[in-house]
Amino acid sequence: MHGRMYKLSVWMLTFAAAWSLGAAAQAGEAARTATYPYSEYSTPENTHRFVSENAAEGEGDLNARLSDVEKALKKIDDKAKADKKKAAEKMSASPMGRIHLDAAAFDQDAVDKNRFDEQNGVELRRARLGLKGEGFNVFKYKIEWDFAGKDKSRAKDIYFEISDLPFLQNVQVGHFKEPFSLDELTSSNYMTFMERNTASEAMAPKRRIGVMAYGTTPLKYATYAIGYFAEHDNDGGPVQNDNMGGAATMRGTFLPWYDEATEGRGLLHLGAAYSYRDAFNDEFAIKYRPECHLARENSLLLTDVTDRNLLGAELAFVYGPLSFQAEYYVNYINRYANPDCKTQGAYSYVSYFLTGEHRRYDRERGIFSRVKPHENFFRVRDENCTVYTGRGAWELKYRYSWLDAYDAGLLGFDYVGDHTFGVNWYLTPYTRLMLEYIHSGINQNQGAGVGDLNIVQMRAQIDF
Repeated sequence: MHGRMYKLSVWMLTFAAAWSLGAAAQAGEAARTATYPYSEYSTPENTHRFVSENAAEGEGDLNARLSDVEKALKKIDDKAKADKKKAAEKMSASPMGRIHLDAAAFDQDAVDKNRFDEQNGVELRRARLGLKGEGFNVFKYKIEWDFAGKDKSRAKDIYFEISDLPFLQNVQVGHFKEPFSLDELTSSNYMTFMERNTASEAMAPKRRIGVMAYGTTPLKYATYAIGYFAEHDNDGGPVQNDNMGGAATMRGTFLPWYDEATEGRGLLHLGAAYSYRDAFNDEFAIKYRPECHLARENSLLLTDVTDRNLLGAELAFVYGPLSFQAEYYVNYINRYANPDCKTQGAYSYVSYFLTGEHRRYDRERGIFSRVKPHENFFRVRDENCTVYTGRGAWELKYRYSWLDAYDAGLLGFDYVGDHTFGVNWYLTPYTRLMLEYIHSGINQNQGAGVGDLNIVQMRAQIDF
């Protein structure tokens, strides 16, 4: 009995195993058939053809997807163009302004005190408000007024500009700075020093009413600017004089080297400018003050002037946090009866960012622009009372500038030299504190001797 039961169990187990193996074989064949729809694909010789056909099918799917993406991108681009065209049918206006608050203390020797008698003080150096924007996709405009003058408010940049013109590129009409001098054209918000150099202040033209064309090369390695201006104006107001004079001014810049990868952490700037100036009312005034606006201005007048030829040469170098800049000016003065003469001057300066930033460069204008700290100044206290501080940007600086008017033979001075040491702290790209020490020496002709002046000055500034 037991023997028969044992044989029956063995037979049943054998049958179950055989049935399982058969089912597995059928499943494998079904899977193979699903993968290879034709039995010949199961051979190694035909496998490559099967894969190629399926790859071609996949490539078709990819092309279809790329076509869908291109259509979607075109819709986005078309919408952007439509929005831009719609916006161009309107006028845009953005507010702008700046506040510069200065303080200065003076120390004079007897000679200098006898001439100027400087007084310590504070002043609102600049308090400007304005608007800028675009109109109808045709022109740009800027209106800026300064309310900081002790006698009256003054017009600053007031102009409109037509851009993207053939050949000329940009044409600007209104009241703005003539294209002369790197130091003069750099905005007061971005200058390394509180005031421009002595030679520029004495000789370089400022804002005038006029028309100017300017532009740059396709790769932005060179710029040009040329314009015609009234030789004299009254802060943009009317000037009515038979001898009003006129000025033709031009400037060109070139970048022999500009590090594209670092957005100008390395660059070499060269520039030159020329201005022919028909004298206003047959006069030319040489104005001098130490590189401090709170100091008194010394103005010397030349009469009997027919015209002037003003030339300037520029050099600037940036290598990471290190920056060097220098300019030379010479002013040839032609006169009716008196001998022709000249004035000349120059400056050079070096600056270094202790925090690693660099001076940024505007390649369309050939001037320097806004410094951007790696991190803004801030102080944050966490839940554990730990204070985290952002340091801002710190810059050390030194400049020497000089002005030589000996050839003009004027009573007052013949040579001025200014040494300026200082530090700038950029809290944000729009906020800055400045501290400077200036030693100014004046060689006076007619045996008056030498006068020395020491100045400590500070500035707090913000712009938007």
